[in-house]
Amino acid sequence: MDRGKIWLVSLDPIAGYEQSGKRPVLIVSKASFNKLTRLPVVVPITSGGNFARTAGFTSFTGRGRDKNDWRYSLRPAQNH
Repeated sequence: MDRGKIWLVSLDPIAGYEQSGKRPVLIVSKASFNKLTRLPVVVPITSGGNFARTAGFTSFTGRGRDKNDWRYSLRPAQNH
């Protein structure tokens, strides 16, 4: 399991409000960690529409950027 790959896995059993059932997940841990521990760190991927845009995720914006500056600022996503 390599970092950056997407796998379809069963997330059962769950506790509380965790996602359940078969879901696509993004592998975020290094392959060496996954091989050693056999417990990869994953992030479930949702198709929840507006959920992902309003749940505290961040987006890149150009606000406050000098026209000659290549850097962008990282700002919390705004609820629309």
